[in-house]
Amino acid sequence: MKVTGHILIIDDEASLRKTMARILQQAVFEVTTADSAEKGLDYLRTTSFDMVLPDLRMPGIDGLEATRRIRAVEQASGARRTPIIALTANAFPEHREA
Repeated sequence: MKVTGHILIIDDEASLRKTMARILQQAVFEVTTADSAEKGLDYLRTTSFDMVLPDLRMPGIDGLEATRRIRAVEQASGARRTPIIALTANAFPEHREA
């Protein structure tokens, strides 16, 4: 089967990265994983992704700050906006609002 896109998963939990990668690979996506936002941002400097799935709550740089940094780089360079879908196990109203 032909790969239909390249997705970056950024999550500090190894089991969640592995589960998400397995699901997306079955849907014929190439998947790259990073265990921190810092590593994810490093990947984004050298690789083009069709989508980024950051966890909202991670130690160090969280998913919201990672998204802000991704958008700032895209805007400064004139690059296309990569779709970003934030992931979280939290369902509190303040997390949805963020």
